[in-house]
Amino acid sequence: MNDHQAVKRPYVVEELAKELPLDNFKNVIALCSRENPGKGKNLVLKALAFAHKHHAGQTRRSGEQYITHPIAAAEILAGDLGLSDPELIAAAILHDIVEDVPGLNLHDIQRLFGKNVAAFVDGCTKFKLSRMKASQSKDLTYQKMVLMASKHPEILLIKMADRMHNMETLGALQESRRQRIAQETMEVYAPLAAKLNLFTFKRRLYHLSLQQRFPKKSKRLMGMLNKLMESREVKEMKSGFEAVCAELPFPVTVKARLKTLWSLYSPAKKTLERENAENMVDFTIILHTDVIPECYRVLGMVNQLYPPVPKSIRDYIANPKVNGYQSLHVRISCKDRKYLVKIRNREMNQVAQRGVLLHWDDKEMFREYRQMISDALKNIGEFEGSPAGRKNLFGQLSQEQEIFVYTPRGDIEYLPQGSVVLDFAYKVHTSLGDRCKYAWVNNLRVSPGYQLSDGDMVKIVTDQKVLGVGPGFEQICKTPKARNAVNKYLQKRRRVHAIKIGWDFLLQEMNRHGISINLLYSPSMSNFLIYKNFDSLDDLFESVGQDIVQPREILWEMASILSQTGKRVMEKKGVRNFINISRVEPGVHKFSRCCKPLPGLENTVATLSKRGVSFHRDHCREYMASSSYSADKILDVYWDLASVWRNALKFKLFLKGKTVGECLKVMADIPHGVTLHQIEQTGNEGKGVTMLVTLIGFNASKTFFESFEQRDFYPVIEAYGRDSINF
Repeated sequence: MNDHQAVKRPYVVEELAKELPLDNFKNVIALCSRENPGKGKNLVLKALAFAHKHHAGQTRRSGEQYITHPIAAAEILAGDLGLSDPELIAAAILHDIVEDVPGLNLHDIQRLFGKNVAAFVDGCTKFKLSRMKASQSKDLTYQKMVLMASKHPEILLIKMADRMHNMETLGALQESRRQRIAQETMEVYAPLAAKLNLFTFKRRLYHLSLQQRFPKKSKRLMGMLNKLMESREVKEMKSGFEAVCAELPFPVTVKARLKTLWSLYSPAKKTLERENAENMVDFTIILHTDVIPECYRVLGMVNQLYPPVPKSIRDYIANPKVNGYQSLHVRISCKDRKYLVKIRNREMNQVAQRGVLLHWDDKEMFREYRQMISDALKNIGEFEGSPAGRKNLFGQLSQEQEIFVYTPRGDIEYLPQGSVVLDFAYKVHTSLGDRCKYAWVNNLRVSPGYQLSDGDMVKIVTDQKVLGVGPGFEQICKTPKARNAVNKYLQKRRRVHAIKIGWDFLLQEMNRHGISINLLYSPSMSNFLIYKNFDSLDDLFESVGQDIVQPREILWEMASILSQTGKRVMEKKGVRNFINISRVEPGVHKFSRCCKPLPGLENTVATLSKRGVSFHRDHCREYMASSSYSADKILDVYWDLASVWRNALKFKLFLKGKTVGECLKVMADIPHGVTLHQIEQTGNEGKGVTMLVTLIGFNASKTFFESFEQRDFYPVIEAYGRDSINF
């Protein structure tokens, strides 16, 4: 059968019926039967025939034919989500075909099914690079997926359906792989389902994952939850709500919903316990009327039955969420148990159940929410930190507990619980976050790291220029947008430093070998940049300053150029390169914990990486014993003792085994440029001392730390920065 020819529906269905239980895929089969007047061949039918042909002979670990998986994923979209877009369903059927069928590529998919289907399939296709570590390959796959999904959210729908079917059919896999897939589902795919407002999917994915992660405990806890659902208490509460609503002039539906295992799981503690749940049963009261004030009337009735928990009422009707969600929420208490009650009308309930999918084909509906999804995905995709950092951004997408704060104009902004001022600033506008100097919260001046609470009124005060933030904000910010902005700033600062260091490093090597700087600007070096995929000399210097490209590689190229002119490279051995440090910057310069280096002291060396500059003492045995050690990568450090830092820095220090009294004796004569803010005993007597000091330059730093080391006191820098948020 030729792929370019139309495939008659009866033939494909008959062929599949011989191999598969088609009753399980009735929604997909129904879409295959649709007429496409004026639009050519049925795209779903064509994709089904194509997948059936090319997946022939492939099986899953369970022994089933592989074709069952892509059809099942498409059935989830068509059946569970009620979607019928031919390109979406066709792409779901084809989502594994490029990855699993040798000889097929995206050009084939685009030629046969169009550019949209090809883009959706591309977004679902993993990176496979043989020379790359598995963790890096996985991280690149996530990055590719979310960046493409920021333009084509259909990709996420396909991935949700794909993962849902995989989670439902894990039984044939080994225990270790089931655990790994379950963990990945909790860290990446369930949070993405939450961001798409697919709460049924989110709960189901978390539930299936936790059943794998905690098989015995989950079974016991589900027994407890089911028992509570059937308890007299829950039935009486449901009957009570129905009774008070019976007097209303329109029908009312009351539903009790049992929480899933996700409500019992603590992501922070990574534990599955009954105590982790705030409530285990929710009630939803659905009013069959379009009169919105009736929702508030029912809220009053509920509160007469059960007084609300203080500060627990949330009015999402007057202040809808960006995804269009509207409802009244109130927490109540009955017999020492808390319950959540949601009150909404039919239209609000439809939005709550289906969210953005309710008007998926209408690009104008929920435009703001679609843009918010796109921005959130871009923030994750453009994150330049570690793979673990990217997973943390995924995890924050599913944070359920929220606070609401007010802008000076009285507008409400919803934020994850634990958010700080900087989260709020970036939520309002990117430039507000970039230039946030401090804030007034309820008429109290606070720093950008101040944690916000329910009902706070926040006014941001900005500077004319972009203000730098320390790496501590990457940990305390709760919103992906704020964390990504902090990460971008740190990466930008690291690039600036790396370019300067790379230039100095390379120039030292060139001088040592008698090579003129003019050679850097020769046509031959331009060809070298193209060969190495560098857009500019700055990119080359950055790679040298991050220890990605070794100077000797560039010197070999220069030696080749010089040999053509009859000149020779002169080498001077026994000289180590150096780095001049005029100031240190959090997020760029790190004082290693292994050998306790200190700013301003002699015999300090440095190593380079993408994360910045790491300082060591030159006798550090731990580093010299590490696999990454290489003598030619060590740089001598020269501190600029004459410089005064533009911004004073606070240092949090720890002195093991010392007392406050002993430290104060050493500090009897605090040198100029050092300010002691705090000193306290840590733990029991003799465990150690923690102190907070401000330094204004390396000269003051040198005098201060030498006074300790002369008495065999060896402070450890636990954190430093302009703001105490880094501590």
